[in-house]
Amino acid sequence: MQPPKLLLALSCVNMLIDLDPHVSWITFLSMRGYIRNLIDSLMDSDVKLISVLETAPETLGPLYIYESKMALLCRIAATRTGAELLLEQGALACLSSMQVLDRHPDIKTLYSVPAGNIIQILCSCWYYQTDTLFLLVISDSSTAASMDFYPSISSRYMQILFPALNFCDAILTSLGTKNQSCTAQVLHFLMSHNDTVNLVLHSGSPYIQLIFLKELARLTCIISRASQQ
Repeated sequence: MQPPKLLLALSCVNMLIDLDPHVSWITFLSMRGYIRNLIDSLMDSDVKLISVLETAPETLGPLYIYESKMALLCRIAATRTGAELLLEQGALACLSSMQVLDRHPDIKTLYSVPAGNIIQILCSCWYYQTDTLFLLVISDSSTAASMDFYPSISSRYMQILFPALNFCDAILTSLGTKNQSCTAQVLHFLMSHNDTVNLVLHSGSPYIQLIFLKELARLTCIISRASQQ
């Protein structure tokens, strides 16, 4: 199926489940093997998603398809029956095995000023009575220079990571933090990507970019909920 048609089909199924107050659509998708196929397709897209994180990828199509698939899985996970089905069919195990989640970009501080310019900036602040923060922003030309047709690599990575974290959150909400199978699989997902988790937790600072602060908040929320047994 062509990517535009696939995106449209996934959106339609997502809407059908949203409109149906019961679980008939979820049961139908499970019995027909569509949920299992959807989960398997995530693993198959791992290599393509890794290529999306290149400096100049050929296409962002795999990223948008992944987001649509994860949106559908999150919708299914929002119901107790759907969450149980997804755990049984190995959705979290699949996410635990995806190598793209281990390709976290470097976390940089918001203001990357060369060390040799610090004294000059502070003196300018004193002389002109200018706010230090303002001069730091002006001096950091790397942000403007990095603007390109594609979203930044950090933004693309977050478009991959956030849906996975949202899925964990939906599973925990539907089944509860007292469900041992649920919390065990979520914790296994986190431990499977231990390097990424450690990088995010150890890089926590008020001076990192907003997107990384949001990532830190989301990740610590999942860890906290999964640890409440």
